[in-house]
Amino acid sequence: MSKIYCILFFIICLSPTGLTFAQKNNFAKTIKPFINISKGAYEQRVVGDEFTEREKQPQDLLFFPLWAGEQNQWFYFTWLNPNDKSRPLGGILLCVEPFDADSAKIQFYDLPEGTNAAFQWRNPIPFSDLSPEIVKNQPELAIGTGFLLLKKVDNLYWNWHTSAKLPRYTKAAPYNFVALDCRFYEKKITVNAIFSKDDKIIFEQKHNVPLLKKYKNLKKY
Repeated sequence: MSKIYCILFFIICLSPTGLTFAQKNNFAKTIKPFINISKGAYEQRVVGDEFTEREKQPQDLLFFPLWAGEQNQWFYFTWLNPNDKSRPLGGILLCVEPFDADSAKIQFYDLPEGTNAAFQWRNPIPFSDLSPEIVKNQPELAIGTGFLLLKKVDNLYWNWHTSAKLPRYTKAAPYNFVALDCRFYEKKITVNAIFSKDDKIIFEQKHNVPLLKKYKNLKKY
């Protein structure tokens, strides 16, 4: 078992799972600050010899809330070429639910086959033809789990991390598993990714360059 999987295993095992009624009842209030700081579009423009030609290609990241339930909050996370916004390069759904006093559990899902993801962030109701029930009733869409810390780390950023199998649209890649560490700051997001195949790390990417600028108004993106 690789180091990254061991870390995630111990996080799951050692975290207390008991939740009081008050903690559950206040989940919407608890997660609201994270929604406020994370929602938006981020642009990635990297330069320098340390990056590959593929990494140097312009890429934007979008993160925004979808459905809200009594005990969960759904989000959509997508990445795309800003020169062709009509065809997102990929996207995943996140269902965030209470876990303990300090963290929430995240279940990641593929979009159902045939879903039109183009410009959904501009719609009054994004993905109006989908629902939590439609997604959860297709177990093959589940691709992994993770955790969101419910308080700022060092009063600087919100952090979620995960290890997950690849979404179906990347099956031709030379790796089949990815571990992500995403940090949402006031005006940027950083993403550290470890790609592996059968517990062997293939390569790592650290998108922590300070040129991920946030645009709050997604309707105009």
